[in-house]
Order: sequence, then C-alpha cells, then structure tokens
Amino acid sequence: MKYILKNVNTVFWKEYCLEVEIMLNLLLFAFCIGLSVAAEFWGGYGAWTLVISLTTLGLWLTAAKRHDNIVTIEPFQPYFGHLNEFRRFYSGSMYDDCAKWLAKYEKHRVIAFSLPLRTYVSILDPAYIELIWTAEFESAEKSDFFNEKYEPLFGNGIFNADGKIWRKHRKIASQIFTMRSLKGHMFECFINTTKDFMEKISEMTNKGNKAIDISDMFGRLTLEAFTFMAFGAEVPCIRKAPEVLEFPKAFDAAFVICSRRWLNPLFKLESWLNIGKEKELKQHVKVVNKFVSDVIAQRKDMKYRDELAKRYDLISSFLQDKEHQMTEKELRDITINFITAGRDTTASLLTWTCYELAMHPDICDKVRKEVVSLCGDDADDFMSFDQVTKMTYLEAVLFETLRLHPSVPVLLRFATRDIHLPGGEIIRKGEGVVINAYALARLDKFWKDPLKFDPTRFLDQTYSPAQYPYFNLPPRLCLGKHVAIMETKIAIAKLAMKYNFKLKEGQSFVPTFSATMQLKEGMKMHFIPRT
Repeated sequence: MKYILKNVNTVFWKEYCLEVEIMLNLLLFAFCIGLSVAAEFWGGYGAWTLVISLTTLGLWLTAAKRHDNIVTIEPFQPYFGHLNEFRRFYSGSMYDDCAKWLAKYEKHRVIAFSLPLRTYVSILDPAYIELIWTAEFESAEKSDFFNEKYEPLFGNGIFNADGKIWRKHRKIASQIFTMRSLKGHMFECFINTTKDFMEKISEMTNKGNKAIDISDMFGRLTLEAFTFMAFGAEVPCIRKAPEVLEFPKAFDAAFVICSRRWLNPLFKLESWLNIGKEKELKQHVKVVNKFVSDVIAQRKDMKYRDELAKRYDLISSFLQDKEHQMTEKELRDITINFITAGRDTTASLLTWTCYELAMHPDICDKVRKEVVSLCGDDADDFMSFDQVTKMTYLEAVLFETLRLHPSVPVLLRFATRDIHLPGGEIIRKGEGVVINAYALARLDKFWKDPLKFDPTRFLDQTYSPAQYPYFNLPPRLCLGKHVAIMETKIAIAKLAMKYNFKLKEGQSFVPTFSATMQLKEGMKMHFIPRT
C-alpha cells in the first residue's frame, strides 16, 4: 500500500525520521479500515460519526500541546509541536543547536516544549533545579516511560531504577566507593592499567605520525581498569585490535538504538515484529550479555586467585546481600549499569580533556609544570596517591572540561505528581522535567564568559550541584565522582608529560543521539613525543 502522505512535506519527513510518517499512515489506514467495518454494522452516517469522533479523540490525545501556565517555545506547530525543531537538531549539531534554542529564553526560569504524546519542561534556574532534583526528589523519577527505552540494555539497574531498587543498589555500591578503597586497590589498578595504556600509545606513535582515535583508546582504558577495579575481572582490551573488541562496539550500538527510541513511536511494534533497528538491538544485546556473563563468572570462580577472592568488590557485595538472593538477571543488570558508569563517562572526560589541551597549549604547559612540581621529571615512572590528589590545577582543567563537554548532556525525569514552583508555575503530573547541562554551561546567567575555556573558575571557588550538575545532584550524586577524577588525572598527567597534543585536521565532531556524549566518528589526535 502506498503511503498516503507521500507527497506531503516530503523534504521534512525524509530529513527527520521515517517512523513518524509510518505512524501517521497507520493511523490513516486504521481510520479507513474502521470506517469500512463500521459501515457494515451501522450504515454510512453512523459509521462516519463514530470513526470521525474516535479519530478526533485519538488525535487530541496524541497531539503536542502548549503548556497551560509555562511559557511555550515558539514556533509551535499544531499537532506536531516542536517536532520540526528536533528534526533539525537530530540532523545537525544537536547539542549546540539546542543550546542556542534555549538561550533565547534565558530570562525565564522554566520553559516548555512539546512533542506528540508528551510535554516537557526545561529548567533554567539553579534554585528550581535544586528544588526539583533534591527537595522534590520523590516528585520526579525516571518512570516507566523512560525505562522502556533502555530496558533491553540496562534492565532494572541503577541507571533505570527508582524507589526501593535504586536505594538498595546505591546503598550496597556506596560501600565500595570509599576513600579507603580509592587509596588502596583502586589507585593501584589505575596506575597499572595506565602503564599498559602508555606503552600501547608509545608503540602506536613509534609506527609513524598516524593519528590515534583517542575516544576508542580511552574507552579501552576505562573498560579494562573499571572491570578489574570493580569486579576483579581481567578484560585485556587495551592491546587488542579494534575489530576484535566486540563488547564496546555492541554496547555503543545498542545504546544509540535505545536512545533513538525517543524518536521512534513504533519501536514496540518493530521489536515485536523483530525488524529494523530493534532486530539489530537484540543482536547487540546478546553480545553484551555474553560479555557480562563472563565477567560475573570470573568473579565467582576465584579459586586460582586467592588474594583477589578476599577483596570486597561490587559483585561480591551484592552476592553477600543477606536480605535478598540475587538472580543471574539481577547480577547482569547491576554489572552492565556500573560498567557503563565507569567506562563511558570517564572515557568522554579523558577525550575532551585532550581536546581542550590540544586547543590550549598554554594550559597544557601549566598542567606539566604542576605535575613536575609535585612528582619531578620522573612522573612517567612513579606517582603517589597524595601527589595526584594535590594536582589542583589539573583537577580544575577537568572540571572546566566537564562543564563545556558534559559526559551526560541531558538529565531527564518525569513528574509523578503536580510540582508547584515558587514562581507560580506548575509542572503537571506525567510531564518530562529536563536539565540540559550542555545548554546551561553556555548561558550568561550561569557563567561569566561561558564559552571561554577557563580552568581558573574552579581554583578559588566551588559551585553548588544545581549550577554544576555534571555529576548529577543529591541524592543521585555520582558515587564514582572521585574515582573518575583520580583515573583521569593519572592518565592526563602521564600523557602531558610525554607528549604534545595535536588534533588531526579536517575533523568534525558530530555527536550520536545517545544518553552520553559519544562521537559518531571518534576523535583523532597526534601524540607528538616531547624532546
């Protein structure tokens, strides 16, 4: 059957996504079928009345709507709302375009935008951010609407969970991410894996002046370090060729497809029919599950590693939970959720830190001077925990990098009840609540000279989580914050001491449509040995 809307605004649909066109055609096709069936039972006039009434009701229920008491972004199209704007974001530099979009409404505390089926409220005021994410914590949760998008990959782990499950997972995991653990086996793990990483980088640079995909290499570093540190599993991926690294490729592809579900109203139908991207998703998840099963199996079978068997890590902590016997599915969900937290976000921070140091050689020189002042010229051979902790300028560089290039660009919740804000605005039950961390970093009312890369912002001043939500906000504040900062400091300090950074020319850094800041084509960089 030919699409009924084939000749209507063809350019728009081709540039956006085929799924929306299919959805509308299915609605119209259902309308025709309904009309035919109704005509058999009630006759022509009754059939028309019934079908038109039901169709009108369906269109009203699914249509994008202006918010009743919060300023709605213009232009607003009937039925589609801001679908056209999101089509433009999706096909271009989505985060930058969206930041410019929101900047037009900077004077407002909250603004609304709408898509078919759902209205969203974007928070542009630190006081409101703190109120909703902290004081009104129970009023804004991930919800089933969020969870259904990522369930195939993350299951019911901490990334998706709310309520009792989230509290339980966080409570048990918090026993692992302690300062004692960070000073002990975690720091030792980071030093050892970074040593292997530096040797691999040296081998690659010695083969010629070929640019290295640092997003790929940092993904390997963080995966190998975190799986050993958190689970006691050996995943020696730093030295493997990219084509044999099935898990990272499968995971990244699955993550993108899950995120793409936000733009695909037919993903449930596709999944049921096992077609299109949903078929690919199932194939990728099989690879992910195989990897996670191997990690869990390694940790359970520690007879050959007595010293490791005595160590208290994430898997053992959940296995020893006396209140609940963990199933294999629960262990799988827990493991993949924490691998994601430990791998993706830190790899993104490492990648963009190298980018900023390449763009600002003077700042890179200051990093080197600090490292030399603390560790001497032999920093490549030895670093102590105290020395790395005292690298305050490097830490400021990381915080500024995270401000401009947040690992998680957008935080999203859904109102579980009406939320009454101090200014009289009301976020209705069921509406999405958005913190666009990427956009907020570019607003003048949040930061002075916001587009300037200036690490000194963080040398003498601290910021509330509401102004700096890049590790999320309490009570969901990132458990691994200090772990990520420590790991990144070690790697960047060693790289900066040995190399100058130069970006490969002619690159464009286009993000994928994903919950984390991933690049479609990676980031290629030349590491030039210092003389």
